Amino acid sequence: MFKKLSIFLALFVICLMPGTVLAGDVVFPKLKISVPDGWTATLDGDTLGMVANDKSASMSVTVDKTDGASLKDLASEFSKQLKGTKPTRDKSGYYEFTFKSSKGIESNAMVTGDKKEYVFIVVTGKHAQIKDILLSIDIK
Repeated sequence: MFKKLSIFLALFVICLMPGTVLAGDVVFPKLKISVPDGWTATLDGDTLGMVANDKSASMSVTVDKTDGASLKDLASEFSKQLKGTKPTRDKSGYYEFTFKSSKGIESNAMVTGDKKEYVFIVVTGKHAQIKDILLSIDIK
């Protein structure tokens, strides 16, 4: 799990650089998500990284096995590694927390899923299309 988080963070930084442009639905084995025009997306294994072309916002979505850990424990571990706030459980059942990068940029993180797989979503910045992207996520 710790290796996956390190890979995720490296990929998150890479996603801020130009990559493959994917507009429309992106489907990979565990997830389907709509990437709007005006966003650049990079798919690498279990992680989809997206950044608005105007660089105002970015999002990363990772789907992986829980390896028996609870969502609460996963959220706590991710928050600890990212030096974030204490995760809280939303009424919808997902856990959320915030953290800041070494440059002081704040991100919002969410952990959801089931006993077998988790979905870890990180949103940085503000953009009118973020809500639509989040609502488009379809976990298989």
